[in-house]
Formats: sequence, structure tokens, C-alpha cells
Amino acid sequence: KELSLEWQEINIGVHPERRQGMIELSGAHTVPQVFFDNEHIGDGSRVAELRSSGELVARALSHQAAMDEALREGTEPVRIDERLLPPPQNVVADNSGCGSLFNPQNGASAGAADSARSSRSSRSLS
Repeated sequence: KELSLEWQEINIGVHPERRQGMIELSGAHTVPQVFFDNEHIGDGSRVAELRSSGELVARALSHQAAMDEALREGTEPVRIDERLLPPPQNVVADNSGCGSLFNPQNGASAGAADSARSSRSSRSLS
């Protein structure tokens, strides 16, 4: 089963001021760190475990269902902690997403750059 998610990315190599927020929220100094809304999911190894067990998709669907319900009821969706939001000049999607992922590499950029992603821009999980 495949699931498309929207996500946001924060490059903490470019925005080192965001590293402390990642540490405060996750309790970890390593990257990547993944969040759905404000819920810390874990590091890359934990995400791989959850993905292989099917729990990652279940959690993503649960967060999306809660977001959809809030929108249907006209209530405000979960406010994402500001520490999980990209700096204004680096916004790649809206902040109504399901989480953030702090990742040491940013696709096309140099392998040493730190970055963070937040699930709410197209991304597939299977």
C-alpha cells in the first residue's frame, strides 16, 4: 500500500538556529528526526522499523484523519510547534502538515548538509 504525504523540510545546515529546537523536541542530537504534527516519531532507524511493520502508515493515516475531522468540524487543526516550521524564507509547503523530519542530507545538495522535513508536501510511504 502506498501513501502520499505532504511534508516540509528545514535545512539545519543552512539554518543552524533550528538545531536546538530539534534537540528540545526529540531529545536527540542525531539526524534524521521525524515528527507527525508535534509527535516525535523517531530517528531514521525507528522510522524504518515502523515502516516495515506498517505502523508508520497507520500513524500517518491517523494524523491525517484527525486533521480532516478538524477541518470538517470547522475547528482549528493542530498548531504545529514553531520549532518544527521552516523559517519563512524557506517554506516549501503550508504548516497544516503531519510532521517534520530532521535529515543530514538534502537530496541534491552536498551530503554533509543537515536538513529537516515535515510531512505535508508530496511523499510516498509504502
